[in-house]
Amino acid sequence: MLRALAILICGTFIGAALLTPALYSLLGWLLGETPWQFSRVFDRVAMLVALLLLLTLRRKLPLGEVRQAFRTMGRGWQCGVLLSLGMVCSLGGSLAALPFLVDGTKLSWEASGAPLDYLWKILRTLPAALLIASIEESFFRVLMIRSLSARFSTAVALAGSSVLYAAVHFIRPVKDFAYTEFSLIAGFEYLAAVGERLLDAQLLPPFVGLLILGLTLALIFVRTSSIYLCIGLHAGWIVAVKLTALMILVQPHSGAFQGLPRQYLFIAQPLAWVAVLLAGAVACSLFNFGNPKTTQDRPLRH
Repeated sequence: MLRALAILICGTFIGAALLTPALYSLLGWLLGETPWQFSRVFDRVAMLVALLLLLTLRRKLPLGEVRQAFRTMGRGWQCGVLLSLGMVCSLGGSLAALPFLVDGTKLSWEASGAPLDYLWKILRTLPAALLIASIEESFFRVLMIRSLSARFSTAVALAGSSVLYAAVHFIRPVKDFAYTEFSLIAGFEYLAAVGERLLDAQLLPPFVGLLILGLTLALIFVRTSSIYLCIGLHAGWIVAVKLTALMILVQPHSGAFQGLPRQYLFIAQPLAWVAVLLAGAVACSLFNFGNPKTTQDRPLRH
């Protein structure tokens, strides 16, 4: 399982790096001029390669574990309750912490937003947040933890999946990457440009925040075996990040958070880390209170 997982991850990047230059040049030849940025084509090729590898390796990856994780909580209304519980804990805890982060010196409120605008933003963001959370929880909390725990201890499985979870959030498109003519190594040059961003010291606080978030979700999944609770928590934090980017502003003369994308403002602050831990603890406690005899589907190694 672990080897198949490594092939899936590495093969996605290598395959996209090899195929994108040829496809991008072909599109330019067929259309006269490629209407999309190289980074956008690279992302689409990477998703296609990942899907093909997933289908090829399906017998060697614990995909059955994913199906089982979605079947463990019984009826649909029970799944809905767990999703709602997770979202209330994560979104509610994040919004409760937000006033303490806005000090008027480094961060201030965005004055143009109306309450109904924020409610509409939540409703618009929620479907995408649930989809993203479902995909990421299936991969990081089920596939990765189960694959790593087959070879290593539970602690290593939790740490490894959480480090990768935090890191991939900073693999973002380099939209200004210049692709002028066909080159076999252009895809790897693009990967190098993406990787260079990971060395930015400003990303260390949000990386720590995402690592804490990933560890919290991993611990909850191991403790409860409830992917629905994890999806709810995850989706609530996604909505909270989106709202934070709309609700607060960085004071231009404060010298803080310069160059840091607004979506990382919340998770980059220690108080937000405390809010994440508290929300996870509350959600896990409420789950255990309602399910005192819950056990894992399959024990992990300790």
